[in-house]
Amino acid sequence: MHTFVVRLWLPDRPGALGQVASRIGAAGGDVVGIEILERGGGSAIDDLTVSLPDASLVDLLIAEVRQVEGVAVEDVRPVAADRPSGSVAVLHTVAGLVAASPADRLSHAAGSLRELFDADWVVAMCMDGPAAVAHSGAVPELEWLSAFLLGSEHLDGEHAHTPGDLVWCRLPRRGVALAAGRAGRVFHARERDEFRVLGGIVDVCPARGGKRLVVDEQAGGFAQARPLRGIEPAQDRQGGERRVESRGRDGMPFEKAGAPPAAEPVHVTPLTRRRRACARRQRPDGRARPARSAGSGG
Repeated sequence: MHTFVVRLWLPDRPGALGQVASRIGAAGGDVVGIEILERGGGSAIDDLTVSLPDASLVDLLIAEVRQVEGVAVEDVRPVAADRPSGSVAVLHTVAGLVAASPADRLSHAAGSLRELFDADWVVAMCMDGPAAVAHSGAVPELEWLSAFLLGSEHLDGEHAHTPGDLVWCRLPRRGVALAAGRAGRVFHARERDEFRVLGGIVDVCPARGGKRLVVDEQAGGFAQARPLRGIEPAQDRQGGERRVESRGRDGMPFEKAGAPPAAEPVHVTPLTRRRRACARRQRPDGRARPARSAGSGG
């Protein structure tokens, strides 16, 4: 079996996608994945992942799809049969970006984003200079690229004047811009959104060791890299500090169970008298002990 991604323009009306799927089936193909890239103006742009028994059937597939009124084929490209779907591929990319070492994160981002978006090149560059901090592929001349990006940003600040085959975003905390390009293939709305979100993740990941990520709603919905402050121990009703011991599911402390101890103390609510009584009645298997009757002994 051979797998292809078919990018289509089709009318945004009920039944249009079903007609396309029917024509793909007539050519011997099987639709195994759908990604909606853009909608608006009565049209939709979709990526259909299609499995074909023979690569020679691609021309027949295109001819069949064009039989549907209002449908146009933007491009067809072969992909690996085990290629993950668009959403899963983005999650894999995020996991790789977070796991990368701080020193190599920009280089890793350039390579992984180039692969994810099937781009010809990706570069992280300082706009003042300009100079490439990390790149993958054959990057255009940096002075031209920097002047072009600054000019498009100056016009409206929303990248509407950026050409369709180029996408970019600023990483303000790192002081660089992240850009990607691919000749002859437009970046559509969903791809541009994904690129900027992934760029934001790269920006907020720690640039050096010793920091952890915490959510900061003031930073545009992303996490902000800053040191975590210690958490004060909880206090009981008499004002004394209560030590919290973390335990595993087997009831053993983490130190004895083989897991690392908790890095920070945790706030807990002091046990009330009723809760302590319930805890004393708890069996090792998790079920409550039967309550004693008034006449029971011992």
